[in-house]
Amino acid sequence: MDNSLTFTTAEPAQAADIAALVNAAFRSEPSGQTWLTDDQDKREDMISVAHVQNILSSPSTPFLLGMIANPPKLTAVCLLKAPGTCPKTTDGRSYLGFLAIDPDQFQRGYGAVTLKQAESFAKESWDAKRLELGVVNTRVQLRAWYEKNGYRATGQVMDFPYSNHREGLMADGLEILVLGKDI
Repeated sequence: MDNSLTFTTAEPAQAADIAALVNAAFRSEPSGQTWLTDDQDKREDMISVAHVQNILSSPSTPFLLGMIANPPKLTAVCLLKAPGTCPKTTDGRSYLGFLAIDPDQFQRGYGAVTLKQAESFAKESWDAKRLELGVVNTRVQLRAWYEKNGYRATGQVMDFPYSNHREGLMADGLEILVLGKDI
């Protein structure tokens, strides 16, 4: 069985598959994560098909898709934003978001491979000098994983977008910590 990933950029027709993978990955967070309610029945989708379609309508915000070949299966996704496409991506900084791995494929190194592919894509496609991303302040293990992969806190802290989520779904006191890496 070939478990290596092959990467492509997403087409609009793949929006439902992207949303399904991102939502499955976020819903698979273990109970006790302080940023989500422990009640699995209250967990909601993190991204809709319509939102993915809207993102894909711009060539400066592609989703990268990682597929395993045998059997063919969408395994990894991540969103990239070209430098200058939002306030936090100026001066040669590209932004990474929604990095998600199929929960059935966790612990196989696909996250690190996808992160490296995103870095290469941003550098080669846009001549980006830096890749930045946001991590919820309470997600200590995720932050440690990004740090293990060379990302460091920038000192920038953003308000958590509570208005995007149902009341009672998210914990109080959340912030988004910006991490970055020169690429």
